Amino acid sequence: MKLQAAAVFNSDMVLQREAAVPVWGTAAPGAVVTFRLTPGGLFARTTADPDGRWTLTLPPQPAGGPFTATLQSGDDTQTFTGVYFGEVWLAGGQSNMELPLSGSRNGEAVLAACHDELLHFYETPKMTTVEAAEAAPSRWQIVGPETAANLSAVAYYAARELAHALHVHVGILECFWGGTYAHCWLLRELLATFPEGRRRLAWYDARVGNKTDAEFDAELAAYQAEVDSWNARIAARRAADPDVSWTVLNEECGLYPWPPPAGRTGFQRPGNLYESMLRRVVCPYALRGFWYYQGEQDEE
Repeated sequence: MKLQAAAVFNSDMVLQREAAVPVWGTAAPGAVVTFRLTPGGLFARTTADPDGRWTLTLPPQPAGGPFTATLQSGDDTQTFTGVYFGEVWLAGGQSNMELPLSGSRNGEAVLAACHDELLHFYETPKMTTVEAAEAAPSRWQIVGPETAANLSAVAYYAARELAHALHVHVGILECFWGGTYAHCWLLRELLATFPEGRRRLAWYDARVGNKTDAEFDAELAAYQAEVDSWNARIAARRAADPDVSWTVLNEECGLYPWPPPAGRTGFQRPGNLYESMLRRVVCPYALRGFWYYQGEQDEE
């Protein structure tokens, strides 16, 4: 087994300042794994367990960088450049947090002028199984016109204010999915320990029933075709009248197709996104805190 840090560790990353920072991954069982940061000479080491998993912890560091981080185990080496210690925040929620910078108010103009070396982001691949997530490419990026079109608008504005108020690099861990329930982001074993969690497990599992993965895939493809058709109708109507209201859109184009089908690999299945997204990148990545945006509703 080759040395491999978890996917969330790569070049241009931000590590949490003034806190113990876990770094984890896999290597040959029993292999010694070392971590070195230059300049400065910060060093840590650990040994992979019998399953090849390893975790080491860096002592708290002040804000600073750029550094080069080198992981080594025997002849295997991974090197990450442009590493900073700063503030790290997890951006989670539903479609309100998912709204991209390019699609926000004055999005095109903001995107064109958004280059900021203090802002880094990691977009967690939107996958519903660990296997698919592990195969999906992912990396930290610096905010700029070429990278940030799909960056969460809410997270961008929050990070920009924070970075320039504190004069430190800020890292955004994006981990969200529109239309998800709280149960999607919790461990299934945890959900089974309290009444509402058990009710959600039973509710979704009953919707799946004896459905095979192939049957679910066919349902999902048909559903996506319906969503694509709805999006095309909305786009055409907006092209004819950019100021058209949602009331008119719903009347003329129909309501958004909902709910999606249920299946073992569905994005709404309890626990799926905890395993394939949240657990993979955040547990136990060191954070300052969590930005969560579910949305709001006007009082009537």
